[in-house]
Amino acid sequence: MSGIINSAGSKSGIIGDMGATNTHFSQWVLNGDTTGDADPLGPGTPAWINPIASLAGAIAGKGTSMTQSGGYFTFPVSGYWLIQAQFRFNSSNAENYCSCFIYTTTNNSTYAMAAACSAAAPGTNRFSQAPTQYIFKVADTANYKCKFRFDDADGSNIIRGYDTLYNSGATFLRLGSL
Repeated sequence: MSGIINSAGSKSGIIGDMGATNTHFSQWVLNGDTTGDADPLGPGTPAWINPIASLAGAIAGKGTSMTQSGGYFTFPVSGYWLIQAQFRFNSSNAENYCSCFIYTTTNNSTYAMAAACSAAAPGTNRFSQAPTQYIFKVADTANYKCKFRFDDADGSNIIRGYDTLYNSGATFLRLGSL
């Protein structure tokens, strides 16, 4: 996309129409806390929930939503997808760092790390955020999937999840067609 929109709203150059391509998005949150490593994240308790109807003004999504089973996410249509994840964690002792990962597969079997983020919360009972994102080219919906993994320094840090607050969760946004 290139071009300029001036203060009066006049366009010059080539301006892409984001509304024409962003036909699908969905938001998911973890509905509770989990302690220690998790791979995949959210297969049981806490669980991924969508829609997040309890959040004031929140919208669960547009178009056909992502589906999730056992912590594994399936894309509703092919295209270029932006996967954004944010996890808030609470340190419980001196070993106070964690790492969050996005893993993807193109064969519905073997997952590879696509994105990673590490964060630290110095001291005990401190909070930090670990955000990460990845653009994934989804060629078919049967085999292209993703999951999230959380690694904890010593197994005692807590991912904070709530069903009434976007504290730890993921957003999926289709950027366009292949």
